Amino acid sequence: MSSKSVCLKMTPLFVACLFSFLLSASFALAADSVGKFTHVEGKVDVLREGTLPGKPVKVNGDVFLKDIVRTKSSAKAEILFRDKTVLRIAQRSRIDISEYFQNEANGHGVVKLQRGLLRANVDKGMSQRIFVFNDTATTEIYTPNAVAGV
Repeated sequence: MSSKSVCLKMTPLFVACLFSFLLSASFALAADSVGKFTHVEGKVDVLREGTLPGKPVKVNGDVFLKDIVRTKSSAKAEILFRDKTVLRIAQRSRIDISEYFQNEANGHGVVKLQRGLLRANVDKGMSQRIFVFNDTATTEIYTPNAVAGV
């Protein structure tokens, strides 16, 4: 066999290996949690990446990007994000963790409140980064009627 035919035969194998490596790396990055449940009371479940069935959540359970958190009647939940933002979710609420990234200098979080009540406490350090870096660090909450942001 000539070296040219060996290269041609190895090229599809190399491409397949490279593709599988990149795919597994993207799943590993997507699997990083953006926060944890610090308080759960009553029936609270999460739809991972918005897909059914809902899985019950527990204290110290991870919250991931694209999760939908639902609280049932007489239920509450609290999420602590990596940037120390705290979300308190009231009963009969549904929130969607749409976007979230955080690094040393900036960050961006988008939470969509589809129904119910939500209280957000943004960490003082986050608000100082917003002041210093202007629009590079934001936290936004979208509701059916309004948008609130820091």
